Amino acid sequence: MKTFELAAKKSKRKQFVKTVGLSILGLLVLTGGTLKTLQILTARNADKVYWQHELLSRFAYPNIEYSTYYYKATGMFAGAVHADRNKDLAGVPVAFGDYEYHYDFMGDYFDFSQDSPAEKRGASYDRQTWSKLPLFFNTEVLSSNSLATSPTDELPLVKEMSNQLVEVAITFDKPYSYGELQEILPSNLKQNWYWIGTQSKEDSTNFRIDQLFGLKKEDLQLYTHDPNLPGDAKEWQPFTSMKKLLELPQLSSYNSHLSDDIKAFLDQFGSVDFAKQEDIDRIEFAGVILTGRAEDFAQLENADWIYASSIGTSVQNQPYYQLEVN
Repeated sequence: MKTFELAAKKSKRKQFVKTVGLSILGLLVLTGGTLKTLQILTARNADKVYWQHELLSRFAYPNIEYSTYYYKATGMFAGAVHADRNKDLAGVPVAFGDYEYHYDFMGDYFDFSQDSPAEKRGASYDRQTWSKLPLFFNTEVLSSNSLATSPTDELPLVKEMSNQLVEVAITFDKPYSYGELQEILPSNLKQNWYWIGTQSKEDSTNFRIDQLFGLKKEDLQLYTHDPNLPGDAKEWQPFTSMKKLLELPQLSSYNSHLSDDIKAFLDQFGSVDFAKQEDIDRIEFAGVILTGRAEDFAQLENADWIYASSIGTSVQNQPYYQLEVN
């Protein structure tokens, strides 16, 4: 009888140990699976954020570049896409506020305030570096909005900025083609970025810097198709990426005019063949960012094709700088 009881207890003990062991193993497997799933979801959202912002950066942000662009972990299942940004003043990099777009395993979290201008005594500034932002003006806005910011004429002030490198936004009185701009813009100032304008009646001085769309100078170069590239890559040209930008759901959530601006621009110029200079030359723009020595801006004063001018970032020129022009 005692032998039977001992055997029964031993069997129960083994069964208990087995049950506990299987429970622990199951818990470990479940925990491991959950952790792996959360990692996959986090990585997926990180890749989405990275791709969305990289695509947006190709066309938004007037004369704002990033020197480094990377994932930054803020927790086990959270992080941010981080960009260290700068401006280009005639080839000289000047610090600008950095950028972060946060994500976790549940989704992405866009901070609308970080790219919004800070207003101070009638001027707009970057919130981190407090460098002055160059503004573009909507030529149609005053007819429908009496509270809109009046167009500024700050070009006459540039000559007082002796021995400085200056960034100036020029808004044209009407759209001009790229070919026309090469004839009227000074050859000793760098043409950094071209604004496509806006179809809205809104005050564009209130737009965030990620709501201003345009093209860089290097985008407007002859492009030779490479038949050896795979798939769609062999047919790539700058407007290929702009068309993909329209697919971003966040674009319409920013403001409805953004997708309208890009659609209107592509409707007019989306068929441009970047293998033909005459096609590139017919693309029209509403404004331009120019950078260079303060002394070289004097030639633009009183130009009848300028609707407004707005000074942006500036920095003291140095004898060791190797300046770039077009």
